[in-house]
Amino acid sequence: MIPMSTSEAQAKLQEGQSSFFAEPQDLLQAILLFRKTTDIAPTWAEGFLWLGAALLDDSRFSEAEENYLRAISLDATDSRPHLHLGGAYERQGRLEDAVRCFREGLALKPYYGNADAHMMLADVLKRLGRVDEAVCEWQVVAQMEPMYPSYEWPIEEAKRELQNQGLTT
Repeated sequence: MIPMSTSEAQAKLQEGQSSFFAEPQDLLQAILLFRKTTDIAPTWAEGFLWLGAALLDDSRFSEAEENYLRAISLDATDSRPHLHLGGAYERQGRLEDAVRCFREGLALKPYYGNADAHMMLADVLKRLGRVDEAVCEWQVVAQMEPMYPSYEWPIEEAKRELQNQGLTT
């Protein structure tokens, strides 16, 4: 849900994104601006999602987790905070939590990054020694069509992983 003060919150979010994606990245400024976004619009999940992303890039895992969980509580239908939280858990070595979050995010049928999310899940499953489950994820990705012509990497990677397991697509 977009907040009442949409234009102000949207402006702060965009300023934060500019700092987040700047070369060089200005994480402290991005965090500050995303915090302002959440202050202006405390019921808008988008601000918490981006704040979590900036905090994660700054290796502030517990704060990132809090913000991703807040985003999920505000909009449980958005796959992105689930998938980002899965990535955060993976970085911390909390692999079972990562699997759970990746599966929750994938269950929401993400439009963008679907192949990437399956590949991240497969990677974690492989690291856990659950290769049969990873194979299932690679098979899903290997059957996908690229979202756009230049983005065939996950599909090709899934096919390589299946070949490494002695399987064909």
